[in-house]
Amino acid sequence: MTGLLLGQSNHSLDAKGRLIVPIRLRQGLGAQFIMCNGHGDYIQLFPLDQFEKFAATVSELDVSDEENRQYQNFFFASASVCEPDGQYRIVIPQQMREEKGIDKEVVLVGNMTSAQLWSKEAWDAHYKNTCDNISDISKNISRKTAGVSGR
Repeated sequence: MTGLLLGQSNHSLDAKGRLIVPIRLRQGLGAQFIMCNGHGDYIQLFPLDQFEKFAATVSELDVSDEENRQYQNFFFASASVCEPDGQYRIVIPQQMREEKGIDKEVVLVGNMTSAQLWSKEAWDAHYKNTCDNISDISKNISRKTAGVSGR
Protein backbone atom coordinates (compact mmCIF):
# COMPACT_ATOMS: atom_id res chain seq x y z
CA MET A 1 0.00 0.00 0.00
CA THR A 2 3.01 2.31 -0.01
CA GLY A 3 2.60 5.33 -2.23
CA LEU A 4 -1.19 5.40 -2.26
CA LEU A 5 -2.59 8.89 -1.88
CA LEU A 6 -5.50 8.69 0.55
CA GLY A 7 -7.59 10.82 2.89
CA GLN A 8 -8.51 14.48 3.00
CA SER A 9 -7.13 17.41 4.94
CA ASN A 10 -7.85 21.11 5.25
CA HIS A 11 -5.08 23.64 4.61
CA SER A 12 -4.52 27.32 3.99
CA LEU A 13 -2.56 28.99 1.23
CA ASP A 14 -0.19 31.71 2.37
CA ALA A 15 -0.24 35.26 0.95
CA LYS A 16 2.01 34.17 -1.95
CA GLY A 17 -0.33 31.33 -2.99
CA ARG A 18 1.89 28.62 -1.51
CA LEU A 19 0.68 25.36 -0.05
CA ILE A 20 2.61 23.13 2.32
CA VAL A 21 2.07 19.58 1.06
CA PRO A 22 1.24 17.42 4.09
CA ILE A 23 3.65 14.69 5.17
CA ARG A 24 1.13 11.93 4.45
CA LEU A 25 1.11 12.85 0.73
CA ARG A 26 4.82 13.56 0.25
CA GLN A 27 5.94 9.97 -0.21
CA GLY A 28 3.21 9.24 -2.73
CA LEU A 29 3.79 12.40 -4.75
CA GLY A 30 7.58 12.22 -4.68
CA ALA A 31 10.27 14.89 -4.82
CA GLN A 32 8.82 16.18 -8.10
CA PHE A 33 5.27 15.86 -9.33
CA ILE A 34 2.92 17.33 -11.92
CA MET A 35 0.21 19.92 -11.27
CA CYS A 36 -2.51 20.35 -13.90
CA ASN A 37 -6.20 20.96 -14.40
CA GLY A 38 -8.48 18.29 -13.00
CA HIS A 39 -11.69 17.04 -14.59
CA GLY A 40 -13.75 19.20 -12.21
CA ASP A 41 -13.36 22.24 -10.00
CA TYR A 42 -10.00 21.11 -8.68
CA ILE A 43 -6.30 20.99 -9.48
CA GLN A 44 -4.81 17.53 -9.98
CA LEU A 45 -1.45 16.54 -8.50
CA PHE A 46 0.14 13.50 -10.15
CA PRO A 47 3.28 11.59 -9.19
CA LEU A 48 5.53 11.62 -12.28
CA ASP A 49 4.91 7.95 -13.11
CA GLN A 50 1.13 8.34 -12.90
CA PHE A 51 1.17 11.45 -15.09
CA GLU A 52 3.23 9.56 -17.65
CA LYS A 53 0.56 6.82 -17.72
CA PHE A 54 -2.19 9.42 -18.08
CA ALA A 55 -0.24 11.26 -20.79
CA ALA A 56 0.37 8.03 -22.73
CA THR A 57 -3.37 7.33 -22.79
CA VAL A 58 -4.30 10.87 -23.80
CA SER A 59 -1.58 11.04 -26.46
CA GLU A 60 -3.22 8.08 -28.23
CA LEU A 61 -6.23 10.26 -29.10
CA ASP A 62 -6.61 11.17 -32.77
CA VAL A 63 -5.49 14.81 -32.99
CA SER A 64 -7.43 15.37 -36.21
CA ASP A 65 -10.54 15.44 -33.99
CA GLU A 66 -11.14 18.91 -32.49
CA GLU A 67 -12.65 17.56 -29.27
CA ASN A 68 -9.59 15.35 -28.72
CA ARG A 69 -7.28 18.35 -29.19
CA GLN A 70 -9.35 20.36 -26.72
CA TYR A 71 -9.10 17.55 -24.19
CA GLN A 72 -5.33 17.31 -24.60
CA ASN A 73 -4.90 21.09 -24.40
CA PHE A 74 -7.01 21.31 -21.25
CA PHE A 75 -4.58 19.10 -19.34
CA PHE A 76 -1.21 19.63 -20.98
CA ALA A 77 -1.38 23.43 -21.34
CA SER A 78 -1.97 23.71 -17.61
CA ALA A 79 0.63 21.11 -16.60
CA SER A 80 3.81 22.05 -14.78
CA VAL A 81 6.46 20.22 -12.80
CA CYS A 82 6.33 21.01 -9.08
CA GLU A 83 9.55 20.98 -7.11
CA PRO A 84 8.68 21.73 -3.49
CA ASP A 85 11.07 23.92 -1.53
CA GLY A 86 12.80 22.86 1.71
CA GLN A 87 9.54 23.24 3.67
CA TYR A 88 7.72 21.22 1.00
CA ARG A 89 5.80 24.26 -0.20
CA ILE A 90 4.53 24.60 -3.74
CA VAL A 91 3.18 27.69 -5.47
CA ILE A 92 -0.30 27.36 -6.90
CA PRO A 93 -0.29 29.61 -10.00
CA GLN A 94 -2.62 32.58 -9.71
CA GLN A 95 -4.41 31.75 -12.97
CA MET A 96 -5.22 28.23 -11.73
CA ARG A 97 -6.38 29.58 -8.38
CA GLU A 98 -8.71 32.01 -10.14
CA GLU A 99 -10.06 29.41 -12.60
CA LYS A 100 -10.76 26.91 -9.80
CA GLY A 101 -12.05 29.47 -7.29
CA ILE A 102 -9.21 28.72 -4.89
CA ASP A 103 -8.54 31.54 -2.46
CA LYS A 104 -7.14 30.77 0.97
CA GLU A 105 -8.92 27.74 2.47
CA VAL A 106 -8.30 24.52 0.51
CA VAL A 107 -8.86 20.79 0.87
CA LEU A 108 -6.35 18.20 -0.35
CA VAL A 109 -7.97 14.90 -1.27
CA GLY A 110 -6.06 11.70 -1.95
CA ASN A 111 -7.50 9.82 -4.90
CA MET A 112 -5.38 6.63 -4.79
CA THR A 113 -2.89 7.43 -7.58
CA SER A 114 -3.17 11.24 -7.52
CA ALA A 115 -4.33 14.05 -5.27
CA GLN A 116 -6.88 16.79 -5.82
CA LEU A 117 -6.68 20.36 -4.55
CA TRP A 118 -10.10 21.96 -4.08
CA SER A 119 -11.33 25.24 -2.69
CA LYS A 120 -12.98 24.40 0.62
CA GLU A 121 -16.34 25.67 -0.62
CA ALA A 122 -16.24 23.60 -3.84
CA TRP A 123 -15.14 20.45 -1.97
CA ASP A 124 -17.85 20.84 0.67
CA ALA A 125 -20.54 21.21 -2.03
CA HIS A 126 -19.14 18.31 -4.09
CA TYR A 127 -18.86 16.02 -1.07
CA LYS A 128 -22.35 16.87 0.17
CA ASN A 129 -23.77 16.13 -3.27
CA THR A 130 -21.88 12.84 -3.35
CA CYS A 131 -23.14 11.88 0.12
CA ASP A 132 -26.72 12.78 -0.85
CA ASN A 133 -26.51 10.59 -3.96
CA ILE A 134 -24.17 7.77 -2.91
CA SER A 135 -26.87 5.11 -3.13
CA ASP A 136 -27.61 5.88 -6.78
CA ILE A 137 -23.92 6.34 -7.55
CA SER A 138 -23.16 2.93 -6.01
CA LYS A 139 -25.87 1.28 -8.11
CA ASN A 140 -24.51 2.85 -11.28
CA ILE A 141 -20.94 1.81 -10.44
CA SER A 142 -22.14 -1.74 -9.73
CA ARG A 143 -23.79 -1.87 -13.16
CA LYS A 144 -20.65 -0.58 -14.86
CA THR A 145 -18.32 -3.01 -13.09
CA ALA A 146 -20.61 -6.03 -13.45
CA GLY A 147 -19.88 -6.24 -17.16
CA VAL A 148 -16.14 -5.75 -16.61
CA SER A 149 -15.64 -8.32 -13.86
CA GLY A 150 -18.19 -10.84 -15.08
CA ARG A 151 -20.29 -10.69 -11.91
